Amino acid sequence: MKKISSLDQDALTALKTALDGLQRFDSDGTIHPYFRRIINALLGSTDDINVWAIRELINKEDERRSRRTTLQIADPDAFKRIKSLGPQEIRVMKLIGEGYHNEAIAGLLSINIRTVANHKTNIASKLGLATVRDLPRFAQANLTVLQ
Repeated sequence: MKKISSLDQDALTALKTALDGLQRFDSDGTIHPYFRRIINALLGSTDDINVWAIRELINKEDERRSRRTTLQIADPDAFKRIKSLGPQEIRVMKLIGEGYHNEAIAGLLSINIRTVANHKTNIASKLGLATVRDLPRFAQANLTVLQ
């Protein structure tokens, strides 16, 4: 069985959903094949599935991840770099930090999706980030500074 800690957040959510389905639809003691396939794909071959043991492991992993996120120290120069952003760029950064994607940001701010992409490029440049892909992590880590 694979370690729960090796799963990313999306896979962990899929596992929780599969376990929920397993418990809801497993009335006669046989595991529904779809849920078994999902669980096997995420955790490896599991002949005897102890749902409660897996849930306990998931809860411990969720707790570990939330502690890790809480204990991250914000970059002390982040505030100075964030001050260089314009008001619209700040709005875009807040939405990125909250987990929104380009299409949703464009809709919420009533701007073109290409404008969102341009803002992201300019933000990454002003903040000194290596790539635009670093924006979500930076925005999440500094969301309190953006408020």
